[in-house]
Amino acid sequence: ANVSVTNNAVNMSNGNSPLNFGIGVFLASNTTVDSNTIIFPAGMTKTGAEVYGIILTGGDNGVRLLSTPVVCRNTLIGTSNSANTRLTGIFWQWVGAPTVSTNLIKGFSQAFHFLNYGTSVSQLSSIIHANTLTGNSQLYLSN
Repeated sequence: ANVSVTNNAVNMSNGNSPLNFGIGVFLASNTTVDSNTIIFPAGMTKTGAEVYGIILTGGDNGVRLLSTPVVCRNTLIGTSNSANTRLTGIFWQWVGAPTVSTNLIKGFSQAFHFLNYGTSVSQLSSIIHANTLTGNSQLYLSN
């Protein structure tokens, strides 16, 4: 709890593991992910089942929420072929009361993937419009 991940540069490799991510926050509260740059290599083809710039997740099927995370002013740059690699800018599940704003998410197959989020369309719309999204194929919601 009460951790800040700030001002880092993460250059992802063209790896092949079950889960690839630039920055991950798991089962924590009051965390801040601010002013980081995460870049995926051009032509990234070897990926695991899931690839994320930033991942935020609680646990225990939603019993333990990742509460009050702040994710702001990050730059996430995907690859030109990200539609083929299932590359997601920001993924979250079982997250409570997030602040996600002023992030640049560019060149991903999915700008956001909300899983088990349980929020309204207006809340999701507010999050989407509080960030700069360019060159992404889609927004992905699942329960």
